Amino acid sequence: MRHLLPSPFRSLSVAGLVALIAQLPANAAITLTIDTISKTFTWSGSATSDSVELAKESPKIIQLGIDGWIGGIYISDDAGAPLGVSIAPPSPRHVDITPAFDTGIPTVTVNPSNPFDPTNSIRVRLGNVEYRPPFSEDPATVSASFSITGDGQAYSYATLNGNRTAYLESLDGTVLYFQDYQGGGSIVNIGTAGQIVVIPEPSSALLLIAAPFLFSLSRRRQNH
Repeated sequence: MRHLLPSPFRSLSVAGLVALIAQLPANAAITLTIDTISKTFTWSGSATSDSVELAKESPKIIQLGIDGWIGGIYISDDAGAPLGVSIAPPSPRHVDITPAFDTGIPTVTVNPSNPFDPTNSIRVRLGNVEYRPPFSEDPATVSASFSITGDGQAYSYATLNGNRTAYLESLDGTVLYFQDYQGGGSIVNIGTAGQIVVIPEPSSALLLIAAPFLFSLSRRRQNH
C-alpha cells in the first residue's frame, strides 16, 4: 500500500505533532483541545477546584469559564457528557453533586454589536452542588471541592456557524477557571482548571500546507 504523503513529509508531520504535545502543560490540569482540521474538540486530563463553602440546602451552580458570561450557543450537536464531575475527597457528609446532562459541551457567544454582550466568551456547564444534612445538629455550612475528568473522546463542532467557529479556533492558550454561578449574573472564580489548546498552531498549519510544495520543489532541483 502506497503512502499518500512522501516519507520526509510524514516525518515532518510526526515531528510537528510531537512538538505540539511537548507544549502541553506538565501538570494534571484539564485540557480542551480544539482540532481545526477535523473540527472536533476533546477533553483530557483532570483537575480539582478550590474549596467552596456550601450552606445548608443552598445549591450552587458550577461551571468552567473565562469571565462573567452565563449564556451562549452550544458548539456541538453530539450527544454525551465529555466531562465527568464528582466531589473531591475527602468528601464531606451529605454533599451531593448533580452533573448537567451536557457536562463538557462548551457554549460560546459572539455578538459584538450588542452593548449588553460586548465581548466573546466561552463557558461549560458542570452541574449543581448541594449540602443537605438530615439532622439539626449538623453544621450550617461545610466546605467541599469538586473534580472533573475528560473522557478523551472527540466530539464534532462542524455544525457551528462561521464567526463562532473563528472565535473558538482563536482561543489557543486561554485559561479556563472553575466558577460558581451565584445567580443574577454574579460569577466567582474558584481556582484554575486548565487551558484550551488549538491544533495545529497557525505556524504549524502553514508548515503542513507548504511542506508538499517544498518537497516537490526540492525533488525538481535534485533532478536538474
